[in-house]
Amino acid sequence: LVKLKKDGSVDYSFNTGTGANDHVNVIVRQPDGKLVIGGDFTRFNNQTFNRIARLNSDGSLDTSFHAGTGFNNSVYALYLQADGKIMVAGLFTTFNGTSANRIVRLNADGSRDNTFALGTGASSQVFSIDRTSTGQYIIAGDFTTFNGKTVGRIARLNSDATVDTTFNYGGTGANNIVTAAYVLPNNKIIAGGYFTQYNGYSWSRIVRLNADGTYDSTFALMGGFNGNVNELAVQPDGKVLAAGGFTNFNGTTINRIARIDTTGTRDLTFKVGTGADLSLNTVFL
Repeated sequence: LVKLKKDGSVDYSFNTGTGANDHVNVIVRQPDGKLVIGGDFTRFNNQTFNRIARLNSDGSLDTSFHAGTGFNNSVYALYLQADGKIMVAGLFTTFNGTSANRIVRLNADGSRDNTFALGTGASSQVFSIDRTSTGQYIIAGDFTTFNGKTVGRIARLNSDATVDTTFNYGGTGANNIVTAAYVLPNNKIIAGGYFTQYNGYSWSRIVRLNADGTYDSTFALMGGFNGNVNELAVQPDGKVLAAGGFTNFNGTTINRIARIDTTGTRDLTFKVGTGADLSLNTVFL
């Protein structure tokens, strides 16, 4: 973990000591400048912090963040709420020694928020979390059930962790991993991943859903991506940046990063030249 100045040089005032002993997969910045980090690490600056920690703005550990024994497996996604609570998702099945299948909500001090009554949780890893304007959560990953209810690798949860059964994924949902799903400015949902079908229809690695979970047929793809989409980023104008392992979109060469306009076509004003020579894992605005 390193902080760079605007000119790309290392900011040595951000001092993490020995840092993390394994991957940092995700970072969110709090309004006070502190950073919550999640990943595969079990130690940070020679202290035990299992897969989650909070750093002060200078890179030092924030010892007021009390996550106990933390998570027993990888953290892939964090979502910071306006009230300071933190949604955490990943591959883990316990938090601080108690059952927490792949998703949990923490209080601002790192303790578990028990009002998020998880139940049996997700049947497999969760890679993405976003929040709707009504306070519900859109989650995506490789899970096919949540709290015992069948879902198609994407689901909408109420604020108490119950499944919103009005979210209609069509009975099958995505036929492979959904790596990212985010709410658009018009409340529709954009999703990307490894899938080639959604609800039985061909949607190659990207699909746009209506607010009720049904696929949006006005998003007029003409083939989609030829390889996996690892991450998406939504612009304020509704255009979407996609990053991944693909080399082609809608029949034209575009290497690992592309911008899609609101109709589902490639935005040709986003010129990346030859693009990236290997897979991209993240994109951020």
